[in-house]
Amino acid sequence: ITGSDFTGAEKVAFGATEVAFTVVSDHEITTTSPLAAEQGKVDVTVTTPQGTSVKKGHFEYKDV
Repeated sequence: ITGSDFTGAEKVAFGATEVAFTVVSDHEITTTSPLAAEQGKVDVTVTTPQGTSVKKGHFEYKDV
């Protein structure tokens, strides 16, 4: 995940599912997306002490 102000991130979620993550830098977080219950787009949220950032429909699960 790329963005800004990630230092001190407290939570990362794909839809309603929280995931483990590593803050690489103030501009980068690494994580692995969770398994999806169904196909479709989900919001990705990052919560930091400054608030929660939401990228609406940023991640899409597809049947391959």
